[in-house]
Amino acid sequence: MKKVIAALFALVILSGVKTYSQQFQLLDTKTESSGIESLVLAPDGKTLITGHLDGTICIWDIETWTVIKKMKDRVGIVNSILFDPAGTKFVTAGEGGTLGVYEYPSGKLSYMLTIPCDHNSFAAFSADGKTIFYGGRDSDRHYDYNKNEYREPYAALWRVNASPGSKSEIAFSDETKYGLSSSITDGNVDASGKYLVYTRNSELMFYDIDGKRMGYRLPMKGILNNLTPVTGKIYVWGDRYLNLLELTDGKYAVKKTILAGTREGTYGYSKMVLSSNGKYLVTGDDANDVNIWDPNTLEPIQQIQGHTDLSRTFVFCKDDSVLVTAGYDGKLMIWGTPKPPKDTVPEIIDVVFAENNVPVAIKERDVELQSTITVSQPEFDIEIWDRSVVDGDSISLNLNGDWILQDYMVVKTKLKIHVKINPKVTNNYLILFALNLGEISPNTAAVQVLIDGKEYKLTLTSDLKKSGALNFSYVPK
Repeated sequence: MKKVIAALFALVILSGVKTYSQQFQLLDTKTESSGIESLVLAPDGKTLITGHLDGTICIWDIETWTVIKKMKDRVGIVNSILFDPAGTKFVTAGEGGTLGVYEYPSGKLSYMLTIPCDHNSFAAFSADGKTIFYGGRDSDRHYDYNKNEYREPYAALWRVNASPGSKSEIAFSDETKYGLSSSITDGNVDASGKYLVYTRNSELMFYDIDGKRMGYRLPMKGILNNLTPVTGKIYVWGDRYLNLLELTDGKYAVKKTILAGTREGTYGYSKMVLSSNGKYLVTGDDANDVNIWDPNTLEPIQQIQGHTDLSRTFVFCKDDSVLVTAGYDGKLMIWGTPKPPKDTVPEIIDVVFAENNVPVAIKERDVELQSTITVSQPEFDIEIWDRSVVDGDSISLNLNGDWILQDYMVVKTKLKIHVKINPKVTNNYLILFALNLGEISPNTAAVQVLIDGKEYKLTLTSDLKKSGALNFSYVPK
């Protein structure tokens, strides 16, 4: 089966049928001591949070790819990490009979909830953030809050108020049908906020949150394991079948099903992620590979290798230009799409000068002098960085008509550039040319000039109509 699926990926990619120009390539690898079970991108897009097999939770800075905070709230696997709608809290679920609610971005543990479910597969906030739903299975004899009695192990969907000290109650359970063989393996609130959707054996369960009852069930092939809800769609897989569901007349229905496992006996044991631009759906498989699919047709796009154990969970970040994969080998692998070939990028060459080497326009944009520094030597270093909010600003720098930096995204880390000015002229203009406006207009960059043992710090700003400039006025000693 693995050879067949791998051949299918190769055939699609090499034949040119249904491929994309940008293929993901490995950029970096980070390794933790414990395998990674869950991974989520924070709503502000600044950090990733990983949940590990040993109960550790790590918050990663996605600019430096370093762990900025590490905590541990349980002795077993962290199966799920999901944010509240406001993006200010996240809840962790897993082994040990507890839910951990954390503040974001501080990562401070706000409170723990003790729950009657020691193998907890997921926990999710309701659309209003007031309720936490969770489910899994309990392996021990425990107390039934509804019947005020002890009962044998079973699985159920639970709910609890999202506040310290709250007690759980059963939202739905039908033990008479499933008995002890059932288990809830994954769940989340659908994009509409109406249903808590979860997998249970061979059915997808739709619990009506406002009605506090089971809305409907959808029988499917195989034993279901994981689901990913997006607007108007749900992706579900397990027991080798990958399914695309679409919302029709108020209910979800299966639109397409494919055989997506890599070998006979696989259970679709990985999470899934859909890129925000709707171009890529990512799953793992029992062969440790990462599979990228067309989310509309479920046709294969690319298969990437690198994990030495199960590739379990994934996330897109940085406007879908970066894919992060994580697995039981403890690796956080960072994949990126290559930049377009240089011959497809228009070359920026037009600078119009007035007298005394003063630029008046660059690529049909006005040039605005914003600062002047007097220098006494023709060569020195400058540093470029973003001293405020990193929001995706991309720039090019032009000095005396020459492009000394092109298509550079400004980040917190300082970029040092050695520059040479023209000692034969008094004015040497460094122009900041904005390639975009980032998330916060205008485009800004901090500039530090290092000369004669002194540091000069200033900020240049540009937009899509006007370019800011710094003049190095040359006065030799």
